[in-house]
Amino acid sequence: MTFWNQREQNPQRIAFVNAQLQFPLEPLWMSDLGSTVSLLSPPIVVEGIVFICSTRQLYAFNLKTGDSLWAFNPQAELAMKGTPAFCQDRIFFSDSIGVRYSLDAYTGQLRWRDHKPRTTNEAFCVYDNKLFTTFTWRENDNNEQGCMALGLDGKILWQFHTPNLVPMKGVAAKDNHLVFGDRSGQIWALDIENGKEIWSVRINEIFDLQPYQTSKERIRLLSLPVIIEDILLAQVHRAMFVALNLENGNLLWHRQTGLLPGFSEQALIFLEQNRNQLCHIDILTGEIHKATEPSVPRLVHAEAKRALVVGNTYIVGTNQPQGLFAYDIGSGQLLWRFETELESSGFSSAPAFSDNKLVIGSDAGKIYCFG
Repeated sequence: MTFWNQREQNPQRIAFVNAQLQFPLEPLWMSDLGSTVSLLSPPIVVEGIVFICSTRQLYAFNLKTGDSLWAFNPQAELAMKGTPAFCQDRIFFSDSIGVRYSLDAYTGQLRWRDHKPRTTNEAFCVYDNKLFTTFTWRENDNNEQGCMALGLDGKILWQFHTPNLVPMKGVAAKDNHLVFGDRSGQIWALDIENGKEIWSVRINEIFDLQPYQTSKERIRLLSLPVIIEDILLAQVHRAMFVALNLENGNLLWHRQTGLLPGFSEQALIFLEQNRNQLCHIDILTGEIHKATEPSVPRLVHAEAKRALVVGNTYIVGTNQPQGLFAYDIGSGQLLWRFETELESSGFSSAPAFSDNKLVIGSDAGKIYCFG
């Protein structure tokens, strides 16, 4: 069974499963939480349990049957934030004012609540039985921002403060490196044990992005960084990825790409918007390869959304058209589609995969499981 215990599956944020799906996928179950509920964050799946956050509650469902196991509502007036994380039989998440929570994963009972005003900006990264996240704290004239490490008891182990008071993106981890960035286009690599800086780069200082920009677009880190082998991949522009050496931050290559990126063990897969064609980039060389059939329909999406890659299949949920779509990466052939019937019931979220089952939440408060 695939262990999908945090956003994008693992601390490297790859969201790739080396498996073969049998199409067509069939709906196994659906749970309707109500039209007032929005499921905008990807779920996680651990030990046969689906965990997913709505804007108000955290839910747990049986992966095989869809039966509700428990629900946790921290405070009715607060919004939940991001995808939960699982470690050592506990679930970790935060709310909109930065309060962090730990629950028993099997009962939903509260283990601890931390009231320190450190707003976490993305889902927790779980690595080596520790939690890592970026944070922001603004109180009167005292503003802090950066990255921090937490123990499973919620205690802060270290903090790294950044000079830029701009929105942060989440973190990725591998070996001794913890990597994160901000929306000004600066990326840091820290020592994961003590939070000391290893290197930092500002994207617009290592190559010229001007040919790819319009007057309305800025250089900024748009999504979670991804680490494959010893290469850091970062989406720094709406249609631009850079590859950096994880050890020293040196630029390896940069490519104008497309939308809805997904990753395999050696490739970055994306949708070329102008031709509606799937393409993939060899991670090691930066070479671009295009699918033989430009058959992908025009898809509308959130700019930071990620696709799921299972074997040689690229899977993405979209808002227009409202549905899930699976394509063969090599040929671009449409293998399967599932379209919702109601308006405003598309997928702003991304799917998770475990035990040969695909799970995703919709904008209209429905959780779907396919297999």
